[in-house]
Amino acid sequence: MKVNDPYFVLEKTEKYLKEDIYPSRIIEKQRLNHWQYYETQFDEKMDDLHINTYENIEWKEYQLGQPWGGYDQVAWFKREVTIPKEWSKGKVAFRLLLGPRDGGGSTAEGLIYIDGKPIQGVDIWHDEVILPKEIYTQKSSISVAIKVWSGVLDTPMYRRFTEADIQLIDDKVEQFYYVLETLVRSIKLLDEKDLKRIQLTQDVNDTINHVNFLNIDDDAYYASIDKASEYINAKLLSYSMIDEIKPKVQGIGHSHIDMAWLWRLGATVEKASRTFSTVLNLMKHYPE
Repeated sequence: MKVNDPYFVLEKTEKYLKEDIYPSRIIEKQRLNHWQYYETQFDEKMDDLHINTYENIEWKEYQLGQPWGGYDQVAWFKREVTIPKEWSKGKVAFRLLLGPRDGGGSTAEGLIYIDGKPIQGVDIWHDEVILPKEIYTQKSSISVAIKVWSGVLDTPMYRRFTEADIQLIDDKVEQFYYVLETLVRSIKLLDEKDLKRIQLTQDVNDTINHVNFLNIDDDAYYASIDKASEYINAKLLSYSMIDEIKPKVQGIGHSHIDMAWLWRLGATVEKASRTFSTVLNLMKHYPE
């Protein structure tokens, strides 16, 4: 049997992307183990706990990994976070796993507030929250509060807030990752005998060969990522000049919100607030 890709270029590239390139975009990170915590039932509208001056609540100490929640429960987590001054010129984000499946059939969903303002929804599909630059360039300490709903569909007895990091991200590595990952996914849609697929596969292979994987995270590695990015971007730019092979791409943004599925109207309102906050934050960082 004839194999059009005998060296498994696409599979090899996917492995590099997942195991090496994507993780290497994180230059530094700090673990956020300790939080203050308050839990209530969904019907109790404790919506003002993100305000720093809010009193009349007895907050408990919480460490990552401890149980919280149950059926239709709301938990608030809050703390102060100090962002290193040397990060002010970079891209800063939180990574948060508020309540993965934990043996149940659903996951927890939350909304993160910074200095009292809603920023983005947090769930298993959006576990990374990119911070607007004006937040951490103007001051080094921020107040973080997260309102989390445990859900109603096949919920486990308890949930666990398992991951909380603040990260400094290398924007160039991240852009390189998404360009190459998108290219690989596009190539796989083409027929194996398509000349465009064969040429693009060779371009991907040549791009990966530019990357120095000998010592990931050192200066030589990041310099090689820059060269590889320049190479593949130049290739794609040259192809974009050829009208005969230029595809037409149409995209429509979509967010699916059930008005009344297995939850009440109040849950729909909060789902909408999380969804719109997420979209607005992503639009701010990716205006194109």
